[in-house]
Amino acid sequence: MSGRQAPRDDAATFDLLTERWREHWLDPRLVTSWTYEVDAAGVPRLLCTMGLPDGVRAETPPPAEKRVAIAGKFLDEARIAQGGNPLLSFPVDRHRGVIGEDGTATVYAMMPSALQLFAEGSLPRVGGSPIEVDIGGRKLGPMVLTEVRCGGENYRHDIAVLVFRTATPGPARDRATVSLRHVFLVMEMSEFEFPRRHAVS
Repeated sequence: MSGRQAPRDDAATFDLLTERWREHWLDPRLVTSWTYEVDAAGVPRLLCTMGLPDGVRAETPPPAEKRVAIAGKFLDEARIAQGGNPLLSFPVDRHRGVIGEDGTATVYAMMPSALQLFAEGSLPRVGGSPIEVDIGGRKLGPMVLTEVRCGGENYRHDIAVLVFRTATPGPARDRATVSLRHVFLVMEMSEFEFPRRHAVS
């Protein structure tokens, strides 16, 4: 198709196939079959059917309504090193989340997965910076981790119970910051006044 004697149309077809191959050269799929047919409009079409190698299966993400994400990280995608190359992960049905009537979100995560998110920085400390929480495809907005408990059956304590509450609006945080600065200012003034009162006495 690309030799000197190749017709112009065949050479153009070869160039097109080469360009398409360059876009997908890392694709692990294999060519199952080629077909050259004419469509209903009379235009010839070269169709390629792809398949996976033997022993390889496609991994389809679980439905969004069954997944829980913390700071954009799905719990079922957390990978925990076991030493060497093996990695441990837990399927989507091992994690769940509950949204309370007051907007509180309680996440029941496998303890190793929660620790991995904490180690990566996705899960903040209690009272830390607000993060996004997603339960069953429902984005709950910025939330603050307010409580961490151990759960699990038969005293295994293999479940991390994470309680999130809606982040305090900006003005309230600003007022708290102003109040804290006021406390420090009073303390500094007291340090200057104490030696003076002590000298008078």
